[in-house]
Amino acid sequence: MSSSSKRIVFLFSSYYLAFYLCRYSLLPVLPLLVEKRVLEASQIGLIISALYTGYAAMLVPAGFFSRRYGAKRTVIVGALGSILSNFLLAFAKDFGAMFVLMLTNGVFQGLVWPSLMYLTSVKCSGDEVDYAVGSMLTAAIFGPSAVFFSAGLIMMFFDPRTIFYAYSFVLCILTFIFYRSIEETSIEKKVFDKSVFININVWLLAVSYLCFYAIIKGTLGWLPVIVTSEAKLSPAIASIVSGIFPIVSSLGALLGTILSKKTVGKESILLASFTLSALVLLMLSKKNIVLWLVALFFTISLSEWFFFTIPPTFLSPEAVALASGIIDSMGYVGSSLGATVVGFMGSVYGDYCTALKALTIFCLAGVISSTILVKLRKTSKERNFRAKTS
Repeated sequence: MSSSSKRIVFLFSSYYLAFYLCRYSLLPVLPLLVEKRVLEASQIGLIISALYTGYAAMLVPAGFFSRRYGAKRTVIVGALGSILSNFLLAFAKDFGAMFVLMLTNGVFQGLVWPSLMYLTSVKCSGDEVDYAVGSMLTAAIFGPSAVFFSAGLIMMFFDPRTIFYAYSFVLCILTFIFYRSIEETSIEKKVFDKSVFININVWLLAVSYLCFYAIIKGTLGWLPVIVTSEAKLSPAIASIVSGIFPIVSSLGALLGTILSKKTVGKESILLASFTLSALVLLMLSKKNIVLWLVALFFTISLSEWFFFTIPPTFLSPEAVALASGIIDSMGYVGSSLGATVVGFMGSVYGDYCTALKALTIFCLAGVISSTILVKLRKTSKERNFRAKTS
């Protein structure tokens, strides 16, 4: 790997981690807001859904904007909007203000991922692309852990609003470094690629990602509240404990990748991941709920890398960025659905264990979509093999 590519890998992974700080800055503070009766449980679900909805709505347009106006410019606009939204959250005192700011934050954050994917495809080549994308996905996995751990420590020693000031400052500094270090991409007039929108493999991956994110992000957003409620811990300690789960996800993703290379393919691991997660959710109980959640995060994360590493195997490099936007947008629709389902069921039954069991429906939908994907990909590989040998 060239020195310039190494710099891009380090910068992009650090930069994407900073976006996660501003994306999830409010989550560690939510138990305090519930405790002080500023928010109700059902309102928390709506606030988390606002973030994911805004993010999902902007992902596909971001693919067009990055090619039409430049990927670097698009990323910077997203960063500045997220910094402002995050900073203003420190002054939000009611549900309405938090809802609007989280929605706005999601919209600006949605500009970033497709644009960084496009920049990566332009600045790197071959295996360098895999390293760069892999580093950003690693940052995405550890992002929630970084938020929960650092926020927990901040709340131990400072006013909770310090979280918003500190995270905004970090993203601001890295945005300046990004601006000085990265050259703009070329401007294109034709940005619509119809073949991506009619590719059934893309949509099967998108549906699978919707189910995946409904489970993992729907649970993740509620972790501090669930751990505080069930384990009877203080909000600060619960935030630190919640930081363990994304680390568990990274271990699951690593094992899934190893298994896909040494045994069955990526699509089969995807199917196994949803199946095992359904079993874990069905057996979930209040007793040792933290351990059950560890098992859930591990099993569902076995397939975490594959949603963005499978598309390059059947799409051209130019089409991968748009496909990534489509897949990622569907994922955040799933995040909204998952967070809302957990919030609604928790309010109705007053039991987060029952609320989490409702996510089993997404596991079953994921099993169906990944089963079809396995069959289609197997047929496609056999067809390609026959064509090469004939």
